Amino acid sequence: MKMIGAAIEDLPPKIRPLMESFGLSPFHVAPERKAELAGLLDKHDIKICLDPNAKDWLFAEFRMGKLIYVGVRTLERLWAYCYGYNAVTTELQKADGEFNSIQNHVEFEMGYNLLEWASQTQLAGIEGEWPAALPDPSLTKDLEHVEAANHIFLMTSGRLLLHELHLRRPSELT
Repeated sequence: MKMIGAAIEDLPPKIRPLMESFGLSPFHVAPERKAELAGLLDKHDIKICLDPNAKDWLFAEFRMGKLIYVGVRTLERLWAYCYGYNAVTTELQKADGEFNSIQNHVEFEMGYNLLEWASQTQLAGIEGEWPAALPDPSLTKDLEHVEAANHIFLMTSGRLLLHELHLRRPSELT
């Protein structure tokens, strides 16, 4: 999908590695409908408009006519939830639910802290960048749960974009 509104250098550094996969994510979610989806996007000139200045810490995505607006903070939070829930649940599953038996305490704690950072109670009224001590999508070789989080992000963001595409009938696009 074509993206407008923000140049890659306008985006927070931690979210930049996800942008190419984000734009292609609907095609990964529904590969059997790739040609149909590409035709729809071209025919109606539908674009994603990234808003790096969206002040809403809650998920902010919606469609108005030919534009799907997505707040950059939406993408940050989405990835944070993908990593956090994956790291915490995977480590608990490997430990058979026994907190004292968790082997990868570093990632378990980072996942927990990332979930805490992304939660509404922690972000209400707060402006600021992704904390430097928390993991990011580029660390696929350094952290066990990043690759899975990136894949979950790809599939979830693809579903989010497909939802926005199919909310209205094609006749409402013009």
